[in-house]
Amino acid sequence: MTNWGKTFFYALVIVISIAIIIGAVALLVHIFGIISDGDDTEAPPDTDTAPPHESKDSESVSTDEVTTEAPPPDTDEGTQEVTSDDTTSAPDINVLQYDTPVTMYAIYNINARMKDTSESDIMGIFYQGDAVTVTGETANKWYQVKFRGYTAYVKFDLLTADSSAAAVKIEEYAEEVTMYTVSDVNVRSKYSTNSEIFEMFSGGVEVKVTGKTENGWYRIKYGGGSAYIKDSYLSKDKPAETSSTEA
Repeated sequence: MTNWGKTFFYALVIVISIAIIIGAVALLVHIFGIISDGDDTEAPPDTDTAPPHESKDSESVSTDEVTTEAPPPDTDEGTQEVTSDDTTSAPDINVLQYDTPVTMYAIYNINARMKDTSESDIMGIFYQGDAVTVTGETANKWYQVKFRGYTAYVKFDLLTADSSAAAVKIEEYAEEVTMYTVSDVNVRSKYSTNSEIFEMFSGGVEVKVTGKTENGWYRIKYGGGSAYIKDSYLSKDKPAETSSTEA
């Protein structure tokens, strides 16, 4: 075989080998691409979830939806809530939407839930006497309501259109009682974590208490009027003074 023939033969072998390798690689990519498609796809984001598990202002009551006791402590510290303009309901809930929202009132301290069932997640709490914006109702007797800008659900028999029927009783103290904040805590316009925050007191602040609500809030003297602090954040015991000098 001449030198030219040998060169042509070797070149042909190289070209064929490269073609075989490229074909094999393409086949492997195709096979593994099919396998990975079934396991690696992320689900689309949920567009109607509850707010992030509330700030330390959030609470819940018992799974029976109602409690006549004050909610548990560790609930009214710190920052204000994140709100949203979300107005949609979960896609599997059949809701009769009202043409115009209706204002109703919480008869007790009640749970606001993500869906119209007592088994669904709790988004937070409406306190007795809170005004609640109702936007519709479901077939299984739950109201669709607004909770801090989100859509939530409350049982029919826990809201009333009569504000006087939901009024909170306040025990009036004959004399002012001196108490102290046990930690940073919000001072609010009403006896509810849904009410306006006037300011935040740090721990150890002395306050004058003039009464206590039946749903677990102290009424205090504030400016020229009154304000409210959650009962678990006040104590009659004056905190011990600590030195600011480091050891």
